[in-house]
Amino acid sequence: MSGQNNTILERLRWYDYILILIFVIIIIVAIYMIMTFYVCDAQNCKAFNISNGYPPNSPAQAKSLLSETANDGVWPFAFIGAAITTAFAFWLVMMPFTVRDFTIVFLAAFITIYALFKFYEHHYIKPINKKVIEILDTL
Repeated sequence: MSGQNNTILERLRWYDYILILIFVIIIIVAIYMIMTFYVCDAQNCKAFNISNGYPPNSPAQAKSLLSETANDGVWPFAFIGAAITTAFAFWLVMMPFTVRDFTIVFLAAFITIYALFKFYEHHYIKPINKKVIEILDTL
């Protein structure tokens, strides 16, 4: 039974390498989207670029910024969060790492985190933004 002590690279099949490559590509895309849409260095993110047509510090600019909140989706945050959560879960329970097991736990974590983010967006962020826009309309 000396064949049982294979390293993880010896146990991977050809489609496992494709899944790993796709996972890495999606992680890169998620990081790029977060950096482009949500990180506002010197007010240079998508929301500020759209609201640049309005006078600075005006109610119109504030309404434009509020209307852009959560318009680009939250899947990059859920994807990166699920990747971190899955890796932590495997480390915590000292579970043997296989691509199949990682995929199952990752998908469960991704769906859970994504659903939580969408719940908060739908029930808290959007109504608050709508109410603030209504208040800005009265100014």
